[in-house]
Amino acid sequence: MALSSAEMSLSFATLTPESKVAQTHLASLVAKHRSDAVGSPMDLVIPTRHLSNASPSDAHDIASRSRYTIVFTFGREGHGRDSEWVVGKLASNKHEQCIDLPVCSPRSRCFKGRELFDVFFHRKSGVLMIRNANANHSLWYLNADNQGNHIELQYHEEHVLHLSTNLLRIGSLHYALQYSIESASAFLASRKAYMQVQLGNWDIPRCFAIQPRLDHIRLRHVILHNVIAKGNTCVVRAGVDRRTGNPIACKTMQCSQANIEAVVNEISIASIIAAHASSGLVPLLSKSCGHGSPLPCSQAEYEDMHLVMPYAPFTFDTAPWQEISASLKLALFRHTLEGLKNLHAAGIMHRDINPSNLLVFSLQPAAAAIGDFGMAKVGSQSAEKFLGSLSYQAPEVATHETNTNAIDIFSLALSIMATFEGCMWSGPLSDHENYSAMLDHLARLETQMPDGLATVLRAMLSPDSSQRPSADDVLTDAVWEQIEEPGSVRISSLQSSEESFSMQRPDNDLPLPGSNVGDGLDRSLQSPIPELLTRSSSPSSNTSSADDSNQRMKRSDAPPPSSIGSDNASSTAETQGRDHSRERMSRSEAPSPSSAANDDN
Repeated sequence: MALSSAEMSLSFATLTPESKVAQTHLASLVAKHRSDAVGSPMDLVIPTRHLSNASPSDAHDIASRSRYTIVFTFGREGHGRDSEWVVGKLASNKHEQCIDLPVCSPRSRCFKGRELFDVFFHRKSGVLMIRNANANHSLWYLNADNQGNHIELQYHEEHVLHLSTNLLRIGSLHYALQYSIESASAFLASRKAYMQVQLGNWDIPRCFAIQPRLDHIRLRHVILHNVIAKGNTCVVRAGVDRRTGNPIACKTMQCSQANIEAVVNEISIASIIAAHASSGLVPLLSKSCGHGSPLPCSQAEYEDMHLVMPYAPFTFDTAPWQEISASLKLALFRHTLEGLKNLHAAGIMHRDINPSNLLVFSLQPAAAAIGDFGMAKVGSQSAEKFLGSLSYQAPEVATHETNTNAIDIFSLALSIMATFEGCMWSGPLSDHENYSAMLDHLARLETQMPDGLATVLRAMLSPDSSQRPSADDVLTDAVWEQIEEPGSVRISSLQSSEESFSMQRPDNDLPLPGSNVGDGLDRSLQSPIPELLTRSSSPSSNTSSADDSNQRMKRSDAPPPSSIGSDNASSTAETQGRDHSRERMSRSEAPSPSSAANDDN
């Protein structure tokens, strides 16, 4: 039987043998095991000439000589536990078939065991991933950053397939796994239908790319996809962690002499919050400049700083509030109040709380947090007059010489109020008419709110800052007793629960050679604000975890290809700036293959 045209139209990737050994084993498999039943794995092994996207211009020299290639298609469900496609030896008993993509005959001795690796889509980010499924052999992801670095995946270890052509090696078997998506819309529909069979109501935000692109920014631990927000001096991109596939967000700030003190201030405050793992506050997962330093360094007039944090699908501005129950709304509101309580307990004023800075990480269970500390300040008093949006600014900001952290209480109340009908008032609220109109709007909303919430908000919106309750006081109100506890989770668990999230090494997120990360700054321009706290109290704990990962990354002596992305970041200064990270990477030839084994004919 042959692969049907419908199944072929649902294909999204191919696996082609690159080494002579792998090609011989696949050709021998085809010669001895013809497809004789509907749904046979052998249907997926097709002559290379039948591929519509195969051409000498984009094929590797060795791959172009392969007579056969193997097709990944949504038309065939994988046999893995979560419908992963399993690559390995064809099963000897067709009734016990557990291999989806066969690369050799059942009795082949080219590798030990039955399975080689699994290929699957990440359930949260939708990226295509690979997992070593063989306990006897390491899986090498060759040239994994397009700069000559090879990554070793041991048994059950995973990695995002983030290149258009991904070179894989197990012993003497070499393969090229290549994306072959012809229609983005058809691919998205097919992937969604395939995943929904396993997970129910499954969908992925469009900010995550469906396949690798040259303009993706590749840092050491993350790959950045599409822009999801922009500011005057920063941009926020969605992305994924290389090892786990987990979704992340990265705020990239352009740092110069004019704003270096503000940038370092934000980094320091985010580091304080990350060290305390405070509930209700967005945790900082990693930070790095264009040359690997956790603070702006000394190599150029302008430089990009990258702050990586968990990805949130909604803000208070964009969440589907009309579809959210009263109990769930209260749970989300309470999380932000807990965040404000913890922020003030750490001696920090936010000074820019508004719906776009309140992030919703999950609706089931509830998880929300305060983010964006670009205008935050260590201390409990402030004298600045230009703080955030006028519509969410406390009245005393414009009228008093100094103000206290009570301005955050006022702004949070307005942000909660805006989740019901949006911002239906005008600033500045130091204007009596504007303030009265805002209170009138609150009165009209009271019937839409959970019992007692309007009373709480009215207290938080007192024109006299000394009469406003603290966040701690608000959290003791009976209104929160309406929350159904099983429907909420503390935001701090985003750090502790994702133990496999390799981003949790704040000072080690170093950019890979050739990544689009900008240049550097003179270290003498750094703000005197110290790097106050790191995630671990032991200075060696982060280093050891990073070193364990780097021991399995090796540098090929082959000349590196051209840099990834639109920027040319191969300057001598950048190379020197990475010397400290290269010291932790062993330099060697590519992993030597084991001797070729023969089929047991």
